[in-house]
Amino acid sequence: MTRQYWPVAEIERVDAIVEEARPRMPLAHLSMEDSPTRSGGLTDVAVDGPEVRVDGDLVARCHYHGPPVVLLGR
Repeated sequence: MTRQYWPVAEIERVDAIVEEARPRMPLAHLSMEDSPTRSGGLTDVAVDGPEVRVDGDLVARCHYHGPPVVLLGR
């Protein structure tokens, strides 16, 4: 959960590196960052918890230190 503190140029560079590597190897970009829409305290992990994304798709939410992880239905 550090990306929110990175300079924009660093975020763009990491994203570019991930995309450049995809043709050469199987790769998934897994991230866990604070929810940008959350306001106030964490009241419901499934609604307000940090976002777990795979290749940009929101797949789960979790507590700030990992478990519990709540998988989101598709």
